[in-house]
Amino acid sequence: MIITYDGKTVDFQQTHSLSIENSDLIFHQATTDQILHLQPHLIPCMDEIANYIIHCFKRGDGKVHLNDHLDQFSTAVLVKQDQSTLSSPE
Repeated sequence: MIITYDGKTVDFQQTHSLSIENSDLIFHQATTDQILHLQPHLIPCMDEIANYIIHCFKRGDGKVHLNDHLDQFSTAVLVKQDQSTLSSPE
């Protein structure tokens, strides 16, 4: 499965493990690590994003355009942040 994000491409078939460090997705491969640097506001969603990638792989998807999927997460995170800002007493 090929993952694309901001012009970068990762072959998930070559990945033996996936880890998260802050807003980075690290794809550990035999010869090197491939790192996708996501936006810092996505840190609360990183586990969900990693699970989405694994789900797509298990489902047999050939390609994942991560930018398209992350647009949904970005909107959800920003709405949630706005709601918590509005509800917090000042």
